[in-house]
Amino acid sequence: MRFLPQIAFPKLNRLFIDRPTRSRRGDTNLASWTIGDLVTFLAGCPDVQELVLAPVDMHLVDTGPSAKTQPRSVTLPRLRYFAVGIHEEAFINEAAELLTASILFPTQCHLLFTRLPAGIRPHDFQEPLGGLFAVLPISTPFNRLRIWSTDDGQRIQFGSSSSGGTLTICFGPYDWGHLRAAFKTMPAHLTYIEELWIGLARFDYNPHISNLRCMLDFFPNLRRLVIGQPAPPLPPNPLHMFDPCFLEAAVGMLRPDDFRFMEVDSGLACPHLDTICIDLPEYTQGMRVLAHVLEGRRQAGYPVRRLVVGYDSKLELDALGQALFPLQELVEELVCEELRPHTRPKSVFSDCLWLLSNSHVFQSTGMDPYWPDWSEDRL
Repeated sequence: MRFLPQIAFPKLNRLFIDRPTRSRRGDTNLASWTIGDLVTFLAGCPDVQELVLAPVDMHLVDTGPSAKTQPRSVTLPRLRYFAVGIHEEAFINEAAELLTASILFPTQCHLLFTRLPAGIRPHDFQEPLGGLFAVLPISTPFNRLRIWSTDDGQRIQFGSSSSGGTLTICFGPYDWGHLRAAFKTMPAHLTYIEELWIGLARFDYNPHISNLRCMLDFFPNLRRLVIGQPAPPLPPNPLHMFDPCFLEAAVGMLRPDDFRFMEVDSGLACPHLDTICIDLPEYTQGMRVLAHVLEGRRQAGYPVRRLVVGYDSKLELDALGQALFPLQELVEELVCEELRPHTRPKSVFSDCLWLLSNSHVFQSTGMDPYWPDWSEDRL
């Protein structure tokens, strides 16, 4: 990081260092930076609140004799958002361990580690997720888990607040099986989850979502389930399958008589489930299965109290009414809201943020957006 200036910026509050591990353009095979370079510069920026480093090449870290004489850590007492983008050939755990040990921040700081999209393969996902929790300084148990299936690269984000922590995981299509395998390595982190958000991709049709059913057994204390369904591709692509039965596959495991996919035979999946939230893009397939789930759980003594439905304006109201009519007698509270155009997703971080504008969805505590708009799409 020899390009960093030697002067201090005591009032700086946002810092985005592009290609921090390159000394100059074209030096791709030279060790060009030390962690001490970054620590020295950040020591002159004590008011930094947002720090973004991307992309980071861990194989370019200089570990020579000069690096051992440099400062090893710096404290940023006002840091609120810390984002790191890792090159595909680097190890995300190694970067996380090095950077979080060198840059000290408050416990309420929000963390984002992303593996850049190029060259990502499905089997790359399991190792980073399982190992990150061993190296990240996360002291707040997370009670909200957000899972997004996307082709926009892998992202792991942790945000904490007074109401608990939120973990956001973004991964490529078809990776549900690898995600389930990763969850097996971290059961202690999952027992506190009360709120699960699932954003499905267009290619996540039935054979892949069957792995999702297996994962529900990891969340014994789950109370709120949010399912975001993808809209059909425009224009339709005959080369790619689009199966609109996402909801059927996602909620099928919640039936009290369906134990085929459970990790262990522990009885009803999610026995404390209180609220289900779904969105209906332009189709209502799966609503009949949802009715069977609600009826079955009610008869078994585990009723779902509240159902929240967001629907696209392109959905015919007659079809919507026919889908919702059988459900109103199966829950105590049914909330239905049109998805306004400006609330349609702009990124994997906002797929279900329409829920945040509806005060009837969840309890008021802990529902404030935990990553501001100006930070969502930085990487």
